[in-house]
Amino acid sequence: LCILNEKAKEHDVIQKLEASGQLDYIAADYRRAELIAGLSYQNLTANILTVIKPIKNIRQAIRQLKIHHIKTALISVGPQAVTDLLARHWGFDTSYGTDYEIKNGFFTGKIKSYMDKAGKLSSLK
Repeated sequence: LCILNEKAKEHDVIQKLEASGQLDYIAADYRRAELIAGLSYQNLTANILTVIKPIKNIRQAIRQLKIHHIKTALISVGPQAVTDLLARHWGFDTSYGTDYEIKNGFFTGKIKSYMDKAGKLSSLK
């Protein structure tokens, strides 16, 4: 998303701080959220597939799981808006993610509700 908002360099700085242990992953995610302030939801929907690198054959894997009546969920610490789009695109039954604030069609840079490890686990219930 930082790429879509022309903040790739700033994102790289955050990645390096996280990799070096100077930022924990939650603090890094909050900083990344700030970088997408002003990104339009319309831009996201039009261009998300140009910046996402999916697992090879994901659509086929989801199809096979559904053949065997296995429910599928896309769960990510990333924005719920993204998980919703990708879940529909790849055929997941449902999706969960961090609730990023969107006002008037634009990301504000704020996180309303963070999807932490416990949240990921509770999503599976």
